[in-house]
Amino acid sequence: MRSKKFFSLILSMIMTLSFLFQGVVNEPVYAGEVGNNIITSASIAKIDGSPMTGTIAAWQAFRINVDYKLPNNIVHEGDTSTIILPAGIVSASPSTFQIKDGSNIVANGKLVDGNPTKVILTYTKYVEGKSDLEGKFFFNAQIDNKVHNTEKTIPVDLSNNGETAHAGNLNYKPKIIELLPILKAGWMWSQDSTVGIYQIKINQKNEAFVNAKVVDELLDSTASYIPDKMTIYEGKWESTYGGTGLELKDKKDVTEQYKDKITYNGSKFTLDIGSSPGGKGLLIEYRVKIPYKPVAGEKFKNKATFTNNNKDYSHGVTYQIMEAGGSGEGYTYSLEINKKDPSGNPLKGAKFDIVRVRSGQVVGKVETDLNGYAKISGLLHDDYIIRET
Repeated sequence: MRSKKFFSLILSMIMTLSFLFQGVVNEPVYAGEVGNNIITSASIAKIDGSPMTGTIAAWQAFRINVDYKLPNNIVHEGDTSTIILPAGIVSASPSTFQIKDGSNIVANGKLVDGNPTKVILTYTKYVEGKSDLEGKFFFNAQIDNKVHNTEKTIPVDLSNNGETAHAGNLNYKPKIIELLPILKAGWMWSQDSTVGIYQIKINQKNEAFVNAKVVDELLDSTASYIPDKMTIYEGKWESTYGGTGLELKDKKDVTEQYKDKITYNGSKFTLDIGSSPGGKGLLIEYRVKIPYKPVAGEKFKNKATFTNNNKDYSHGVTYQIMEAGGSGEGYTYSLEINKKDPSGNPLKGAKFDIVRVRSGQVVGKVETDLNGYAKISGLLHDDYIIRET
């Protein structure tokens, strides 16, 4: 009798576990490619969102706008839509973005460079149970001169699930590279807008170095160098891709060789190159850190001077913070001041500092005119303190 009860208990347990496992197996599993084309229309624009006019050069970022509509009842959390870009159109910063409906995230977007470059949207749980979900998003792209090195018209056709949406045509005109003593470039790191990346291409004619040095200066006091993120390469500069590109051939990492020849002094660093025979040039790559999250449209300036054989050569560069998935902001705002004396009369000669709260920087100084009026333009959409001096 005891044995029979024991057997019944085991059988009951097995049946219960069987039901439990059945429940797990029968749970629906999603995360596949949405089988419908989601693009209803597309267009191209300049990086600030203004209409695309004139010509565009290699590696000059532009914006691709997409209007989308999701099919009803078939899109689930984890599902994806993949948009394929034309050959030679590659990603520009930032490489990730979000599509939102109010404060809700509809999808997380990611640009993946390859052959070809793809934009992959991964949907969140928010899409489930929603009908007629539609909206707009944008991302940034640029033209690769390895693929396109002659003047031409490039159609920007986006492909999704076998259907094509024409966003517009780019009037492409690549620049012929001029070999210079120094050339600077800078851009926002695609993974973190608080990090800027700079390159300095030195001695592109591969001439002899004679008591040579490089002095680099950050012209925005808030940014600072990241010392362990500097790399120095040595090689021979050569023109490539029909004269539209420049490549350091036989590139060799010589960072250790110059480690003791780099001196940091606040917002400047000096690299003592010294003297060596002709036939080689240098490529310096480094990163800077911004101590706050900059807003779209904000600009950061930098200048470098190359001294060789008692001659100075300088080049400056400004890079701009870019975003995707939302509206960007540019330097288009202004602030007006009307100053009066205790009697209510306009007061001339009152001086003010305009301080940006986010960075603590004085972004401008103004002085009132005969009417007690002063104005400053070119401000970002942000908070400011007006400080009388």
